[in-house]
Amino acid sequence: DAGNLYGINGGAFRSRYDELALLLKAGTIRDLRIQPQFTLKESYVAWDGELSGKVVYIADFSYHERGDDGAWRYVVEDVKSERTRKNKDYRIKVKLMQEVRGITVQEVF
Repeated sequence: DAGNLYGINGGAFRSRYDELALLLKAGTIRDLRIQPQFTLKESYVAWDGELSGKVVYIADFSYHERGDDGAWRYVVEDVKSERTRKNKDYRIKVKLMQEVRGITVQEVF
């Protein structure tokens, strides 16, 4: 089972993975990626010598989904509970995904 290769054991994440795996097999989605990483800011050394670290957002899934018009569109998803959805760092990175990458993260509960 490919899910076990990624440490997907149970809960909402596993349930969503199972759904996406079926959609992939049916041809409804393609290019399914588990925990894709997106660089939101590269690291750099400031004028005063301080290192500003790299900022990376790790989504739960990304894939291409065929729209009603037949065109494929890129989807980035994160499986969240009400509690984890309110995490400050997560909220900032989701906003940066929109601003920097032009990608709206779809939240799945």
